[in-house]
Amino acid sequence: MSFELLEELEAKIQAAVENIELLRMEIDELKEQNSQLSDENNRLHQEQQAWQDRLKSLLGRINNVNSEE
Repeated sequence: MSFELLEELEAKIQAAVENIELLRMEIDELKEQNSQLSDENNRLHQEQQAWQDRLKSLLGRINNVNSEE
């Protein structure tokens, strides 16, 4: 193998390693973003459930008023 081919192979390997490192960093960022979005989704789901419970309570009170008439 000539020296030039060896240098070319080394450069390609180095580029591949750098690309892998960048992709790993991107994966870490996306995992963090996914975690934040999951937390936000859970918070919104709990908020939605609280609103549904309040609406059910209000509808129940309205039904009680209507049935008393």
